[in-house]
Amino acid sequence: QQLLSVMSYIPSTLDAPILTALMNHGGLTVDENTLRKLLKEASDEGMLIHSFEGKNYIFSHDRIRQAATELAVEKDQNDLLQHISQVLLEFSQGPEMEWCLYVAVDLLNSLPSTRRNTTNGIDDADLIKLNLRVSR
Repeated sequence: QQLLSVMSYIPSTLDAPILTALMNHGGLTVDENTLRKLLKEASDEGMLIHSFEGKNYIFSHDRIRQAATELAVEKDQNDLLQHISQVLLEFSQGPEMEWCLYVAVDLLNSLPSTRRNTTNGIDDADLIKLNLRVSR
């Protein structure tokens, strides 16, 4: 469930180190081998499709992505979005990782400002700077 919830908020083009870092949240610790098993299991169950050309997994249907997003809402969505944005900001260095910055900023924009300020130290001024950075 955690895997699908995390994947529902990010693009389908993730490599294992980023997805592993995203999964290590809320007391859950996952290594790359376990992650690959979870991805295969979700694929075997028909929730994800393995794209051999892109070497990644995508949701087999938009409804599955929507259900995974709703599952995150039932838990603590803001906490999950906070974690995802923080991890993606850490990975956002380099031109091929630029998408991490865009997704992180989009997720931070969706969080209430009180939530941003108290948990990761990103205040409104920092978020404005990040938005300006992605707008260039």
